[in-house]
Amino acid sequence: MIVAIAEASASVVPVLEFRQAASTAAAVTDYVNDYTPPRDPADYVGVDSGWSPGASELQSWWAVDGGTLVERLADIQQDIIGEIKTHRDQRFASVVLAEYPAGSGNLFSCSMESQSNWGNLATLDALGLVVYPFDVTTHDELVTVTLTGSGDMSDAVAAISTAVLTERSTAASAISAVLAATTAVDAHAAAAGYLDS
Repeated sequence: MIVAIAEASASVVPVLEFRQAASTAAAVTDYVNDYTPPRDPADYVGVDSGWSPGASELQSWWAVDGGTLVERLADIQQDIIGEIKTHRDQRFASVVLAEYPAGSGNLFSCSMESQSNWGNLATLDALGLVVYPFDVTTHDELVTVTLTGSGDMSDAVAAISTAVLTERSTAASAISAVLAATTAVDAHAAAAGYLDS
């Protein structure tokens, strides 16, 4: 059997490790004897996880509550939220594109670097430091688009901002759904649609 080892406590405590053993008592004995001098077995509890060796469930987000193995949902949620944020940033780098002018088919990158570049351009334009006409290139660098003035620049920045904010909103909705989940299964399901996009 696979046994979860935790400190003996009346409160919820994290699992220290999982061990394969013939019984929960044997797992605790093996655990305390790994230390020199051996630790007191009365300070630890072993809980049968019900899993077979090599089970994929052996993760750090498990705890023991009164002799019962329980999921540490908050840890699972934080792990999934981290995946969502990483996925969002990867999408900015390669998937999320902004079209300008609308209907033109000219697609601009929304990568973090591109967002920064457009923000810098907007700042320089507000200071009157951009000389028009000003050429910008599409994400694939195959098309050059000429911005004719500050209004054109503002519209281009607005297109980038809209695409970025739309993606951020979609990711934020997935994060909210994960935080609203009451089980690990529900938390993973809440993120699946976005993580598969």
